[in-house]
Amino acid sequence: MQPLPREQVWESIQHPWDLIVVGGGITGAGVFRAAAAAGLQVLLLEANDYAFGTSSRSSKLVHGGLRYLNQNQYEVTFESVRERQKMLKNVPELVKPLCFLISNYAGGEISTRKYLIGLILYDLMGSKWDHGRLSREKVLELCPQIRSEGLVSGLFYYDAVVDDARLVLRLIEEGKQLGGTALNYARVTGLLRNLRHEVSGVAVQRADGSSQEEIEIAASVVVNATGPWTDTLRGMLARNPVIRKQRGSHLVIDRAKLTLDQAITFNHPVDQRTMFFIPWLGTTIVGTTDLDHPQEYEERYHEPFIDRQEFDYMMQAVHAVFPMAGVETADIISTYAGLRPIIRADSSSPSAQSRKHQVFEENGLLTITGGKLTTFRLMAKAVLERARPMLEGKGSFHWRKPLFDRVYTQPMPGIQAPQDLTNRYGKPFLEWLGSLENRDFTPFCGTTITPLEIYYTAEHESVVHLDDLLLRRVRLGLVDREGGAACLPHLKERLQYIMNWSELDWNREVDRYLRIIRESYSIPG
Repeated sequence: MQPLPREQVWESIQHPWDLIVVGGGITGAGVFRAAAAAGLQVLLLEANDYAFGTSSRSSKLVHGGLRYLNQNQYEVTFESVRERQKMLKNVPELVKPLCFLISNYAGGEISTRKYLIGLILYDLMGSKWDHGRLSREKVLELCPQIRSEGLVSGLFYYDAVVDDARLVLRLIEEGKQLGGTALNYARVTGLLRNLRHEVSGVAVQRADGSSQEEIEIAASVVVNATGPWTDTLRGMLARNPVIRKQRGSHLVIDRAKLTLDQAITFNHPVDQRTMFFIPWLGTTIVGTTDLDHPQEYEERYHEPFIDRQEFDYMMQAVHAVFPMAGVETADIISTYAGLRPIIRADSSSPSAQSRKHQVFEENGLLTITGGKLTTFRLMAKAVLERARPMLEGKGSFHWRKPLFDRVYTQPMPGIQAPQDLTNRYGKPFLEWLGSLENRDFTPFCGTTITPLEIYYTAEHESVVHLDDLLLRRVRLGLVDREGGAACLPHLKERLQYIMNWSELDWNREVDRYLRIIRESYSIPG
């Protein structure tokens, strides 16, 4: 089914709503989908693209946070492992189990015993039992490039991996199918107030460059789900900041240089911070850092980026864990950085901040913030339960039901497609394939991505800019060098037709995209 043109969507939203969700990351998408499932008239507004912020720049993990046990964040870990198990069961086509290895070197026996106790508790919290010890020989068999000098043994456990942006898009698409309306590039510029000075709607302006017109939209409830930008919306009510923005950065390494089939959990040799090596979409990701993000960076740059200090810090980890792999700067395909919305606390260490979510109610504005990708369902539940008295009996919430629909992933008569593509895009993708004569699934430019999925998402998934398409709908910008610049001439003609871009439009989009790649997804300096 073709999406409605943006003009029609804009014209259709100028009426009162039960609920307006501001923010199109994982938190806002979860609230949107749950509200639509409850039968509410719900509108989601995102100032940039869906999953533009933290939710496309995570470590790609659905996990409990093993390191949080060491910080005594037991409730966060318990909630997270429970939600991980639900997602593995309810959305297995997107959330996949992933084995993690922990290597034990001579002199590290005490920390190994500590890890083992943590793994036992970790699995008990998730009502499963899938961890254990590994011999030195087995560790080297599973990961032949790991440092062998001093290696004594290892441990293994399981968490899960996901394409974070696709998880967000899945929630938004399901919310729309359930009757909700969502708009990206719709910037909230103000909050409406009633006679009691309570928030009663929003003023919103197009951010897609098509118009500067501002419209006002009324709602019974407005939910602030803007993540790191929580205080921007709260600031319209003159509220003091509650968020500490922390930057987490990653390197994306050529798999030909560093090959992993399991993830690696390790402590950085400098400060003993827990970090990961993660196999993802034909690459190896290493991360993440925890640094306070300077306000001047946000004022000067449109998107967060890794700085040279972080880059050197992570390269130091690569060389310490895999000294024989010989990973050099030239083997880094891309970098990326995201901002975490951490609720301010007394701790001076960014890594020790709590990941617990919290709901604020201020002059009728409901703010949900903190938390992590894995706990988005609990965050949606918390804010919608808080909203119920304001909805005057509207909405029928069933929190025991899965927050995802079962996706049709079986072959259709006469239409064959790789299972991973069917898993990602479901039945609408198969139906779209049925309209095509050429169904070439050859991967593109040495990646695991096919041109067909690029064209499909351009046509069906609310793409406005080239970076929406290549950094979030598909991940070519992360897994190919220079953001896949070499592939652009091959995509040009078809994308111009789908997006109705003139030659001038195409050149502007390419210039914009390559500037974003240079500034925020490349090697610093």
